[in-house]
Amino acid sequence: MMTILEKLEAVQTVQDAVDAFRLIAEEIAVPDDFPMFVSQAASTGLKRADRAWGYLLLAAFTLVPEGWNICLVYHHTYGWSASLGLMGKPETDVKSWYKDTPALALCIAALKAGET
Repeated sequence: MMTILEKLEAVQTVQDAVDAFRLIAEEIAVPDDFPMFVSQAASTGLKRADRAWGYLLLAAFTLVPEGWNICLVYHHTYGWSASLGLMGKPETDVKSWYKDTPALALCIAALKAGET
């Protein structure tokens, strides 16, 4: 059985992302507004993918542990990467490399940060 992180890393479509984010909302304690953003992505995602990714990015931001610094970077060849860390504590740094969207990269890094 795939873990939540493995499912996120395997996402290829908007619908895959919405399904993975819904799984997160069911499996772990998430902020109150997380399901709302996922629902909005599900309702608009099949019509307007850019809006769906925006809602999923907002949902991913809600997963970032309080006090963690965020760095999202786009590389024209490889895609999006996200790094999270605590100021002055480099041993806490977690990364998600080269995903198709910033929402996926950030969500994967946030879930990794939550495990530390």
